[in-house]
Parts: sequence; structure tokens; C-alpha cells
Amino acid sequence: MNFRTTFSIPKSKPVDYNDAIMLCGSCFVENIGEKLDNYCFNTMINPFGILFDPISLARSLEMIIDRRIFTARDTVFYNNLYHSFFHHSRFSRPNQQEHLRLINDASEKAHDFLKSATRLIITLGTAWTYRHKERNAVVSSCHKIPQENFEKYLLSVDEIITVLSEIFARLFSFNPNIEITLTISPVRHIKDGFVENQYSKSTIILAVKKLIEKKSHPDYFPAYELMMDDLRDYRFYGVDMLHPSTTAVSYIWERFVETYFDDKTQNILAKVEKIRTASLHRPFHAQSTSYKDFCMKNLTEIEELMRQFPNASFSGLAEIFKEKLKI
Repeated sequence: MNFRTTFSIPKSKPVDYNDAIMLCGSCFVENIGEKLDNYCFNTMINPFGILFDPISLARSLEMIIDRRIFTARDTVFYNNLYHSFFHHSRFSRPNQQEHLRLINDASEKAHDFLKSATRLIITLGTAWTYRHKERNAVVSSCHKIPQENFEKYLLSVDEIITVLSEIFARLFSFNPNIEITLTISPVRHIKDGFVENQYSKSTIILAVKKLIEKKSHPDYFPAYELMMDDLRDYRFYGVDMLHPSTTAVSYIWERFVETYFDDKTQNILAKVEKIRTASLHRPFHAQSTSYKDFCMKNLTEIEELMRQFPNASFSGLAEIFKEKLKI
């Protein structure tokens, strides 16, 4: 008997080690970004921090394209920290100048990266948005500021299509070579309410359907559908019963690999995984000739990969073995 409902995913335009990949969106995009990082792809993950709704995502990309400079008037002070309503709380700091330096440095680096990026992966988390009443603006994060300061509302399908279509047009103008991949986060936003979470996901699903039907449509990877219809079991969730477990993330990553990597790239992934496993090896005799030869062999393989793919991020892995050889 078959106890699962699996489905095939059409192959997409391949991703390889020559690509520069920016990932923006919900915490799920960080799961996939971490996998790409571990395999030494050239990535930039959430330069404004984790973002959930389409307006915040589109606005962050617009600010990156425009090279927006953030100033003191863009900050808010609450609970002994300076925050930005455009950024995740990971940028919040007790010192305003340090806070501004962090977000402006991130924006500058993101501008340069996005200009030459070959693929942008966007994960949409929710259609619920929060508008700050006094500033009359949608916020990317409420930073635990009391809820009476905000108005919560659900974006419509048309609003999502409009805001994403506009930013896609700007992206293609800014970087004509970029490929865009849309995904929907499988994370359940139960804080909005069980029924409200379904409203939100349904709205995003309908908007994405219409977007990918357009002539200049983005690519789509069905992370949400893999979680809901393939895995479809609480054993694939974390302890909070909301986020995918490590096993679920690994499975979705495997399907991502099948969809976007050709045989050559998958062979390199296997080689990188073997080298990374070797980097974790703890020898009994670090000074021995055999261990030094073991490290040199792995370092030589990494350096060969660096010559083949100068844009990839193998340098960190190389440094691990260089340090081992100093022992």
C-alpha cells in the first residue's frame, strides 16, 4: 500500500556554482539559504532580515534597487532599543548610530549583489499586514510594540498581484539577467488564527497562480504543497507543530535539488558534502603525517573547485583545512 501522495515537479532552468543567488522572505527561505550556504553557493540571505508579507518584501527590494540611505527619522526607540519598521529585529541595537550603520551597510551590499545576481528566490509567508497608525505605513516588523499602535488587515489577491508585478518589472529593468523563483512558506502562521491563516495562504496561492500565468512569469517551486500534500503528517513538524522539522526541510531540499540542479552540479554537491564531512573529523593524532596528507588532499580538491567556480564560496571551507595544517 502507498501511504503518501507524492507528485512530480517540472525541471526548471538549472542553477549551478556560477550563479549568485539572493533569497528573501519568511524564515523558510533561510532554511533553503542555509542549505545553499553549506554547499558553498554564492548567496545573500534576507538582507533586511526575515520578511513575511508581499508589501514588505517588495518594498525592501525597491529600497535595495534605489540604494536607500536610512537616517534617524527611519528609526523608532522602544524597550531600550532602536528599531527600523523596514527591518527585522536582528538589526535592532541600543545605539542608534550602530543600528543605522548595520542597516545601511546591509542595504549597500545587497544593492551590489542584486545588480549581478542570476536568481532571486522569494518566499511569501502571509497576506496579513500591519500598518502603523501614526506613520500610516505598512511595517515589516512590529518589534513587540503594543498592538494598539497598528491596524491589521488582509491584502487582496489583486493587491498582491499589483505590488509584486511592479517590483518584478523594476527588478528586470535593474538586472535583465535575473531569474525569479516564487515559493509559498509551509510555516503555519497560527498567531493570526487558524481560520485567518487559511485565508492568508489561500489569498497568496491565488495571487501566485495569476502571476505565474503572465508572459514574463516567475518560476514557482511548490514548497508549500510538498509540506501539505506530500509529507502531510505532524511527525514532519518541529516541536511547535508550526515549522517544518529538520527532516521535512531536508526532504524539501532534496526536491529542490532535483528541480534546479543538473547531474554535473549534483555530483559537485556530493563532493562538497564529502569534503565538509571530512572537515568535521577529529583525529587522534593531528600532527601525524597521514592526517596532514588527509587535510592536504581535501584542500587540493577545494582549490580545484575554486579554480573551476571562482564566483562560488569555497574559501571558508578551504580556511578550515589550512588551519588544520597549521596544527
